[in-house]
Amino acid sequence: MAKRKPFKCKSEKQKKAIRANYARMAKKAKENRSHNGVKSTNQQGSVNSDFVPLKPEVINEPLVPVTVKKRNDNNDGHFHVIFDTFEEHHSSVGITKRPKKGKNSPNYDCKNSILGNNVRSFARRQGTVAPVSTYSENTYSGNMTETAYNQAKIYAERAKEKFLAKRDNKNAKKQQKK
Repeated sequence: MAKRKPFKCKSEKQKKAIRANYARMAKKAKENRSHNGVKSTNQQGSVNSDFVPLKPEVINEPLVPVTVKKRNDNNDGHFHVIFDTFEEHHSSVGITKRPKKGKNSPNYDCKNSILGNNVRSFARRQGTVAPVSTYSENTYSGNMTETAYNQAKIYAERAKEKFLAKRDNKNAKKQQKK
C-alpha cells in the first residue's frame, strides 16, 4: 500500500478525525475483499450492498449460450461477453457484479449469473472494441437471458459502428493530406 502524505491540518482534533476516517475506509475495503460477492453486515447491522446476490426466482426466459473472455486492462482485467470478431478485434460488452457504475449510472441487469457463480450479473452499457491480443486465451462458457443478450448485442454493435466510423474518418483525412 502506498505511503500516505503527512496531514496538513492545524488542530489535533482534525488529525484524529482524518486518521479515524482512513481506518474506517481501510476496514470497509478489507471486508469487501474478504466476502467476495456475498452481502455482509457490519457492526451497526446495516447491509453492505456492493453486490446483489442471485434471487432464488425461476427465470422463465430461454437462455442463450455466450463466450466469455477476460480482458486485460489497467484494473487487473474483468470479464467480457464476446459478440463479434473482425479485423483482429473483438466487439464485446463488459460484465460486472455491481448494479451501478461510476457516477451512479446504472448497468443493465441480466437477471441471472452469466458465469454461474450465484452472483447476479450486470452488463456495462457501453460496448468495447479492442484488439484480440488484449483478451486472455482462456474462454469461458456462460448463459444470458434472451432479452439481456439482445440488449448487450445492441451495445456491442454501437461500439463496432463507432470504431469503424472513427477508423474511416482517419483514413479519409490521410487521403486528403496526400
